[in-house]
Amino acid sequence: MTTGKAFDGKPHAGNPLCKTLTLIAAIAATFAVFAAPTKALFFFDTEEYTDPKSSDAIVSIANLLSEEGVRGQFAFVGYLAKRLVDWRRTDVMDALKPHLIGMQTLYHSLHPNINEKTDIADFDEAYRRAAADEWLSAGMISAALGREANELVCAVMPGPSHSYVAFYLYADMGIPFLDVKTDQIWYVRKNGGSYRGGAICRRDLKVDPMADVVECAIPAEIFLGVTNEHYVTTHITLTRDRRKAFVAL
Repeated sequence: MTTGKAFDGKPHAGNPLCKTLTLIAAIAATFAVFAAPTKALFFFDTEEYTDPKSSDAIVSIANLLSEEGVRGQFAFVGYLAKRLVDWRRTDVMDALKPHLIGMQTLYHSLHPNINEKTDIADFDEAYRRAAADEWLSAGMISAALGREANELVCAVMPGPSHSYVAFYLYADMGIPFLDVKTDQIWYVRKNGGSYRGGAICRRDLKVDPMADVVECAIPAEIFLGVTNEHYVTTHITLTRDRRKAFVAL
């Protein structure tokens, strides 16, 4: 025996069956959204070189990703790579073999950091200082992890310590620069070893991390009468807002 109004087959909003079907439809739609393929990048700053125990976490994370068939990206401080060799942590080196490796300067935030070393008026001297450290860092990573500089997928600044000269050094080293705030990699694509005829490019990690997008060409006009192109391109950095420097040159 039932009480209340009998169901007449019409979709009355207040009918219990109608409410149930509506709820099922909503749940189905929700699962359909979650079932859609989603691209994700697992990015890890890898910078602790004072305690060998902390490297256990690298092994755990790298192996977990490998078990799931996922390639992670580890931005390595160069000196940590050297410490792995000192500590004979072949387990860490082996665990990282399937994954992407980037670089996060030589010593990260150990003072003077890369920004402090290169914050001088003389571009050439600043470049020389950065190159001495960053090539050493790349060599440490190569010795420990078997990746040459041009095989590193990105260079990352330590926190907010952005060195303007490092952008051009990384371009010369063949390493892209990652802007972690916008999920984009910005880099200078040189033309036959020169910035003349080159372009500022980016990769959007949320859309397609392997697709090169030419954002703009480096205007030929800014090189007129210039003998040292480094001084021209000093402030044409790899972030969107700094591209306004084109107007001022």
